[in-house]
Amino acid sequence: MTLEILRSNCQYVTCRAQACSESSKTHPFSGYIETNSLVVQDEYVFVQVTTTGRANYYVSYQREHFVRIKIPKYSLPKDMHIVSTDQGQVFTAVQEWNQNDTYNLYISDTRGVSFTLALENVRTSRGLGGNSMIDLYEA
Repeated sequence: MTLEILRSNCQYVTCRAQACSESSKTHPFSGYIETNSLVVQDEYVFVQVTTTGRANYYVSYQREHFVRIKIPKYSLPKDMHIVSTDQGQVFTAVQEWNQNDTYNLYISDTRGVSFTLALENVRTSRGLGGNSMIDLYEA
């Protein structure tokens, strides 16, 4: 598996190492991987791929093939941040198109594919460098 950078566009390309040629390469994503969207955390690898103006999020669990993340169908994410991958689940903050300073928190199944809404409208603040900050405390 390789990641090719073409004119500042990133593509995920796969082929067998023993016989890798232009004709044997496959492109699992129909669009380009967003710059700086690669997140590797514990057993998970995440990427964001934008096609026709819509962000799609993918996960690879235990370095297997990438699978599109499934958030409830009423959700229209414009931004997603991985908060935690502790205890065999993914905890993520998703900002919907109608949200500006709030996020909805989702929790996943073990593979990080199917998500369920855990908490709505969590207020955020801007940290150093303009990053959104969410403070979570385990209870």
